[in-house]
Amino acid sequence: MEPIISPWVIYALPLVNVFIGVMMAVALLALAMLIIAYTDKAFTEDRGTVLTKTLWAVFIISGLLAILTPSKNTLIAMYIANHATPENIQMLINTFIK
Repeated sequence: MEPIISPWVIYALPLVNVFIGVMMAVALLALAMLIIAYTDKAFTEDRGTVLTKTLWAVFIISGLLAILTPSKNTLIAMYIANHATPENIQMLINTFIK
């Protein structure tokens, strides 16, 4: 018998909010390093280097991942909406309301 909800989905859902938090922390750390590189006179030579370009890439990618990754509640709603059918809804109405 196949389970209704995959155990991997149940395992992965709590990890989504942790992933979003880690991506936010990485983006903020990269932003702090970029602010230091562009405001401190000691780092004037480092502004066009590969390290600075890598920091920009890390900042942009981690920021976008933090913003565009849906939260745990949104993923649950999307999963339910994907599996809900009119027959399922009618069965629930008949079972619990009547």
